[in-house]
Amino acid sequence: MLFLLVPMLIVVGIVIAATWIHNRRVDGPHTVHLVAFVLGCVLGGFFSVFVAGETLGDPGGWLGAGFVALWAVPMAAAMAVALRRPDAATWILGTLTGAVVALGAWFAFAPDSWRSFEDGHGPVRAIVLFAMVLPLTMLGRRRPMAAGVMMVVATVAPLVLAAVATVGGEGVMVLTAIGSPVTIVGALFVLAALLGSHSVGRRVEVPPPQGTAPGARGPSAVEAGHPGVPEGESEPGDAPVGHGARG
Repeated sequence: MLFLLVPMLIVVGIVIAATWIHNRRVDGPHTVHLVAFVLGCVLGGFFSVFVAGETLGDPGGWLGAGFVALWAVPMAAAMAVALRRPDAATWILGTLTGAVVALGAWFAFAPDSWRSFEDGHGPVRAIVLFAMVLPLTMLGRRRPMAAGVMMVVATVAPLVLAAVATVGGEGVMVLTAIGSPVTIVGALFVLAALLGSHSVGRRVEVPPPQGTAPGARGPSAVEAGHPGVPEGESEPGDAPVGHGARG
């Protein structure tokens, strides 16, 4: 069922983003940024509801609610930190990304030991990855490059390690189904950061006023106070989603 729902969610996310882009007339790198943000919210929200529903059904009761709280509360806290303190969130989520890669190495090079651990504690890797999607998406609102790189590393590195160790089976298939859409979102965040850096880094020349001697260069956009490159421009990739909307 998960294999069928994830592609459908990607389509839903693209439709939502396209509608938002059309209504707000967002263009350029902000379009890519917005698509990544909306897709991340849709996927992260679905993953959270899916895992919570499964856990509340089995084992269910107060025990299931306790298991949900073990990852939902830290996830909500990480989202709040990502929105209010993106620099601190970068370090926290970077540490969690390293933990995901370490768990992937454990699975790749000691699969029997890892399966025994998961039999007793549940699908730890999948839940950690699920719980990171929304915080990383919130971080991507202000730090798209950092969030995108962490998404790609957290999803691709375990698969590379499994391939190197020639480990296969259902665990790798599930990670691929979960990780592929998150990798796409991460790649979009990275692309948005690169495009935004390029556009901010361009120097816009203002045409020289009439009567200026031939060959004279007009003032730069910054010198002329051109609205396209405002004075005190924020760091490339730092602008929140929708920053470039017109009208």
